[in-house]
Amino acid sequence: MYYGQAVAVKRFDQIVSADSAELEKVIKKEIKAWKDVSHEPNILTLVGVCTKTQPPILVSELCETNIRRYVRDWPEALLPMIYQFACGLAFLHSKNIIHRDLKGDNVLITFQKTVAIADFGLSRSTESLKNTRTGSKASGTLNWMSPEQFFRPRSLTTKSDIWSFGMTIWEILCNDTPYRECSEYEFQDILKSEDDRPEKPKDLNPCFEPLWSLVTKCWQLEPNARPSAKDIVEFLVRTYNAQDMLHQQESFDECINVSDTSEMEDIDDTVTSLNQLIELIVTEPSREWPLLNNYVLRPRILGTANQGIFRAYNERQPWKHLAVKLSDNSHEMDFYKSVVDIEKAKDYFVECFESGAWYVRGYKCFAVILQRGGRNCENYCQYLLKDSIAKYRFIEQILAATQFLHSQGWIHGDIKLENVAYFEAEARFKLMNMDHAQNIDAAITKHCVSEYCPPEMAMYIRGHKKILVASEKFDTWCVAVLVLKLFLKDGVLKEFSGLDEKAIIQLIASPDFNLDHSLNASDLKPPQKQIFALCLHPDPEKRGTLDDILAILPERTSLWIKLSRSIPFAWRLDGVIEPLPRGKALREMSLRLTSLCEMRESSSRCEHFYQDASIQVQADSTFVRDALPFLKTSSLVIKAIGLISCYDIQFGSDYNVDVSDGIDVEKTVLALQNFHGVVSSTAPPRLVEIVNHLENGDLEEEEVKTVAKEIKRIIEDNWKNNTEVMATALRNLGLRLDGDVIGGLTKRTIKSQSPFE
Repeated sequence: MYYGQAVAVKRFDQIVSADSAELEKVIKKEIKAWKDVSHEPNILTLVGVCTKTQPPILVSELCETNIRRYVRDWPEALLPMIYQFACGLAFLHSKNIIHRDLKGDNVLITFQKTVAIADFGLSRSTESLKNTRTGSKASGTLNWMSPEQFFRPRSLTTKSDIWSFGMTIWEILCNDTPYRECSEYEFQDILKSEDDRPEKPKDLNPCFEPLWSLVTKCWQLEPNARPSAKDIVEFLVRTYNAQDMLHQQESFDECINVSDTSEMEDIDDTVTSLNQLIELIVTEPSREWPLLNNYVLRPRILGTANQGIFRAYNERQPWKHLAVKLSDNSHEMDFYKSVVDIEKAKDYFVECFESGAWYVRGYKCFAVILQRGGRNCENYCQYLLKDSIAKYRFIEQILAATQFLHSQGWIHGDIKLENVAYFEAEARFKLMNMDHAQNIDAAITKHCVSEYCPPEMAMYIRGHKKILVASEKFDTWCVAVLVLKLFLKDGVLKEFSGLDEKAIIQLIASPDFNLDHSLNASDLKPPQKQIFALCLHPDPEKRGTLDDILAILPERTSLWIKLSRSIPFAWRLDGVIEPLPRGKALREMSLRLTSLCEMRESSSRCEHFYQDASIQVQADSTFVRDALPFLKTSSLVIKAIGLISCYDIQFGSDYNVDVSDGIDVEKTVLALQNFHGVVSSTAPPRLVEIVNHLENGDLEEEEVKTVAKEIKRIIEDNWKNNTEVMATALRNLGLRLDGDVIGGLTKRTIKSQSPFE
């Protein structure tokens, strides 16, 4: 870091042994060539140099990657990056500077997504050399080197850079090194031949045929037959869409005199509304849109309810699952900025990483960068209806999230299944879409969807109330309706069957409206129905509270606390079994947390402390020995799948590793290993290696696809080959096994006395 700025440091190791005169000459040459152009567009910024160290160092702007890797990862950026590369080279040549070592490694990409030509260690000022120079040594990198650089008398001109420019474009197009297999001896024949040039890429997009024609002209043996850098810039603007050429690039008119600008003048790029902006983004599916700081929008809409939500990524943290929500107002942004306890809020709301105003073609909108990867609970409803454990966990977490929201002085104003997301890696249900959120006691300006609409809102919509003030009772109604739907066999409120939205609002606004029909048809027990009748009272002053709804949970949700504190292996085993073939079916049939709660007399009893993740174990070592490898492998598989999903590589449901109840499996494994140091808990070595590569981000996309297949095989082999070990662990837990075989596995049948049933 240099005054808060991240920088790169170049060491002059290759000349440490040189005499002081040679050292001074080389350093002065590099600094002079670089300093003169350092602050121009598409040239790497020089920060400073230090000659007092051994070896001397040169400090420059830190860049994200080079042009070859960047275009490999974002192929749609090919034209803008080549255009910027050509502009930078044209500027150097306009200042009579020959680079002499152009190649992909010396053409960098900044964190602002602009090209920065680097490494002036071999550059020469042609002004003092009268545009040519004869030297005794070849300068440059052989594979990119022009014939006149290779053969004596080595007379260099700016056209020598053009040859290297063409080789660099081939390198970018093919993601390969030109003449990779050739020896220095073979180059003597290659660089004398008119025909021996790198082959055209077989899968070259037809629209890049003119670009390929340009590249071949750069490889003319006669330097004067090659185009100039200025010619290349003009050719690119003339041949391709000017807007594509200027994407992410400020005008270069001050530096390069481009003759043909008519295409740029004809483009009407004004945006006047959010809908117009969304339409523009969608119509350019291959383009990426820089947002705030290091965040970038990808034009892929997420969901259908809000067409302003797109995929996003962070350039410095590409493994994060992100979405960006665009809005014509700052309401949601203001909400997130008002939250006091940000760390605690992550457990209750979809996390917000960044927000701010975003200007696009004269239009100002607001962008909120959000956590992505959750499953919308509108599509999760059938699972919640069937699985009591998931249902009660859902209720508990939504109640906690809503209460936390109220503690921050806000109501959500639109709580419904569609506004809840389930994050499997965290085992968390989180509230999202804060468009309707309002400060408590402030006037409500938006209304929620019809079937969740409280009577006071319906009367306001119908004109029976002149003003509607936000209160906790508004959310209480919405939560009560949401929970009631989970206790109806089809998840549909009986009163609204066959009605459209307008008719539903009219019905709710009627003086004698109630939801008694749905309450009577629900699976709720009589005392629970009384609680819901109170929480669904039409008069908000007489309406119950969220605490009343909380009372329907067994022992006010203390079951989860007791379970996690008393037998962590039990619930964790539930997550381990799920990746087995037919594991989900097994889990739904038999293995329930409620059943495990009845095993408190089992010899396998453990205690888990959240505060320091330490574990006191009162369990026989056999169980620990058998369970720990599964837990450790599970944590690595979960991490690997999360990292791989950043590449839009999907794993089928058969490979889903569902970690229940929000316990940190990684900390649990570490604590167990510390307690049982002699117990072997080795995960598959290849899995450990894969996770390390994914975390370091050093795998190419094709390699990621390959390791994704390996992960699937590891999941299948690890658990398939250890089913007997798992059965032993289950026996140690006191589970009874019957003889039925399903999918090659023993069916577990557990009779539960759970208060949930």
